[in-house]
Amino acid sequence: MIEHLAQNFNSAAEFNYSVHIDPELRFVYFNNPKSACTTIKASLNSSYARKNNKELVYTSIGDIHNRNKNFLLMPGQVGIPKFLALLQDDSVFKFCFVRDPLHRLASAYQSKITWKSGSLDNLALLAHRGESWRPSFEEFVALIASNVTLRDCDEHWRLQTKQLCTNIVNYSVIGTFETLDPCLNAILLKLFGTDGAIYDVREHFQGNASHSVKLLKDVAAETERLVHEAYAEDEKLYQHVVATQPQWLSHLA
Repeated sequence: MIEHLAQNFNSAAEFNYSVHIDPELRFVYFNNPKSACTTIKASLNSSYARKNNKELVYTSIGDIHNRNKNFLLMPGQVGIPKFLALLQDDSVFKFCFVRDPLHRLASAYQSKITWKSGSLDNLALLAHRGESWRPSFEEFVALIASNVTLRDCDEHWRLQTKQLCTNIVNYSVIGTFETLDPCLNAILLKLFGTDGAIYDVREHFQGNASHSVKLLKDVAAETERLVHEAYAEDEKLYQHVVATQPQWLSHLA
């Protein structure tokens, strides 16, 4: 099973980095970039710190993404046999968050493609573009929609069903970016009781917002069509989550 999980990522290290496990083995969270993942990771770790009387101070966005400065463990730290046992144990709470595919892609573009980021450099290399290449949103979508390797080369715009290994992991619940507050509040209450609280990264570090809403106001119909086609699996997953979300939210309440 571990091979099937890891093959959805660029490396074993990337897979390891993407999974967050409670030290007491009470839950497993699969990270989905551009789906409020920074706020979710900060909320989980800060809630864990409060519940266990531990100190945790974030001085930068980097601290939130630095696994060495947080409490949740990676599969390699738990041990692969134990990690696989956790995934197969129905009593272990497994969760993730998804986002409307077009909106997630716009956010990825704004935060990773509009400047010389590592993600842009890698995409340019794979797509045989020059160092000065700065694609429009339409060009970016057309490129990754035409090539599965380019679509899945980066966790920020990779197919969400691959990033979250939904064909393997039987999630207890799946929340949505669009209803982050009620979903995350319900999850934190279940996991940490009154110690659970959302750490809204947008309030603490205002530069974290991608400002993709403006971009989507003028998106071309052809671009939308390409996204729907290339991310059809994500569309199906997202619609299923939206339809079933009220049921699990009511159950956790």
